[in-house]
Amino acid sequence: MLTNDEVIKELHGFGRAKEELLPLCVDTFYRKGTWRGEKVFQRDGQGRVIALADRRENNDLVWKKIK
Repeated sequence: MLTNDEVIKELHGFGRAKEELLPLCVDTFYRKGTWRGEKVFQRDGQGRVIALADRRENNDLVWKKIK
C-alpha cells in the first residue's frame, strides 16, 4: 500500500501490525530497523507489478498478484 509516498506492508488476516518499508533501490525495500527480509517487487514487460518476493535467508517466498 502506498500512502503519502511511503510503502506500507500489511498482511490481512494474519493479525500483524502495518510495517513501513524503506527503499533500498527502485523495486527493493526493507523493513524499518532491519536489513533481513527484503521485499522485491517483480514486474511484467509493461512495468506493472505482478508479484512480491519476500526474501528470507536468500530464499524467496513469492506472493503473486491476483487482482
